Amino acid sequence: MLRIYTINIDAAPLFGQAENLLKRAGFRPAHLLVNGLFTSASINSMLYGKVYDSVRPGDPFLVDILLEEGFIIEVHEGQRTFLPDGLGEEWRPGFRPSPRTFLRKLCPELRHPRYANIIVSAASVSGRPFSDWRDPGRYREFMANEAAYFEQIQAEGGQAYTHVEWAHYHDLVYDFHQQIDDPAAWLEHLEQTLTDWLSLWNFDEPDALFFVFSDHGDCVNRLTPPKDYWRWCFIRDNTAGATTPRTWINGADVLPTVLHKIGRPADPADIAGVAWDAPLDPDRIYHLADTRYWDENRSSTELDLVKHQTHDPVSMGEVNHCMNATAVKFIAWQDEQTPTRLLQATYYRATAAYYFLIFEPDLDDPLFRYSFFNPATRQPRIITTLRGEESLKPLLLELCQSLVERFDWIENRDFAGQIERGEFPEWIHP
Repeated sequence: MLRIYTINIDAAPLFGQAENLLKRAGFRPAHLLVNGLFTSASINSMLYGKVYDSVRPGDPFLVDILLEEGFIIEVHEGQRTFLPDGLGEEWRPGFRPSPRTFLRKLCPELRHPRYANIIVSAASVSGRPFSDWRDPGRYREFMANEAAYFEQIQAEGGQAYTHVEWAHYHDLVYDFHQQIDDPAAWLEHLEQTLTDWLSLWNFDEPDALFFVFSDHGDCVNRLTPPKDYWRWCFIRDNTAGATTPRTWINGADVLPTVLHKIGRPADPADIAGVAWDAPLDPDRIYHLADTRYWDENRSSTELDLVKHQTHDPVSMGEVNHCMNATAVKFIAWQDEQTPTRLLQATYYRATAAYYFLIFEPDLDDPLFRYSFFNPATRQPRIITTLRGEESLKPLLLELCQSLVERFDWIENRDFAGQIERGEFPEWIHP
């Protein structure tokens, strides 16, 4: 009986203790290129096997497929996190920890009545202030509740798909970083908390497939440079006939991987992802989209998070809130597992223009360790001219062509004219 667990360590960098714990537990690490720049878009891209903004009515949806196969679908109530001092249950009313918030906020499709029987577990969302993290009694209470919850869901029989969120890092960075007086100390505590939390799981569960991952970067830039989408993941496959996953995974690869596990064919016309155990394609183009509006009247750190509230089975595609679309390709490799150059093309809706960059990663100091508190040491180079690098021109044209084919909302399709005229705009920050 196949048991599938997707465990999202929301927006977090790869903490060393967690990395070591997962490796000791038999997980295989991999680079993860996500398809969305906040949790809703990223997770839905996993469930659809393609960038969420390219989904159309009738496309395969993992939840539907698993329900047809008799799976229990279990998602937790709210995100598993503490709340900041002084805010308590009043923070973000209606979001946490009200019932079925995961279904409403993270995956609007699941609001449809046909999903009424999906189990929404009673998560131990505590509402505790940050100061309680350092209260040994409260900390033990929280971890004991979590341990009981995990034991409960892992003891249930039958085929099941379970998704769980760990949001401590996300909430601290996005909502409370101005309250932090000692970032290094908080990072140390976050690392220990995550390690303790992961240690509560039984990763030896038979016939189980575990996918632990970070779904996007923190403090996402308007044009989504590599730090925002180049993330990390760990995979452990306890199923019969387990295979070795690639070292480069795309978020859209989750759906075809599960289809392969349950013996269902994946139609490449409907699914952009590729099963994890398929050979690495060095010429693959990866797509992502940032489904937000940027309000120019706000400060540079404030984002208007407009989500796909219209993207349900009834009104799918009526409104598209995408602010940019990006195509990425590795264009040089040291060996079959180690890329040395990444080329990116991004279409930004607000300016109706294309932006380009080159990134040369230092894999000894991996980009996926980037965090809000520890900026990446190696930054991408913005392409403002092709002088001396004319060989990049056909690659840029290829990436832009893939964008207009993937995203029908792109209005300016004269990318060839922009490149021919040498119009390479400066990057927009942040």
